[in-house]
Amino acid sequence: LLFYELVEDTKVQNTLESMQTKYRESRRPGTNIEEDSFNRAEDKLYASKCICFVTVQPIFRLLRAYLEQLYAVATAKDKSMVSAKLPLESYLYNILYEVFLPP
Repeated sequence: LLFYELVEDTKVQNTLESMQTKYRESRRPGTNIEEDSFNRAEDKLYASKCICFVTVQPIFRLLRAYLEQLYAVATAKDKSMVSAKLPLESYLYNILYEVFLPP
């Protein structure tokens, strides 16, 4: 399951801006890349992230649905909407160690 998370860490944003500055300085004069650059005041920076299960069982749709629900629980703004207020690790433990699959 691929999702995007907002990067709010100023160290990461500073590093990106520093790398852009170095790249601009290495370019030929007259080359304009400003329109493609990250601007902290106007843009938001997102990091792509992925969670997955590696299995030999042909239950891909089931696991994808589980990961989508897990993501929804983990990112729910209103925690009262979540039926069980358990830590994320509890859900992972449950599927890994308490749900039995055929050999």
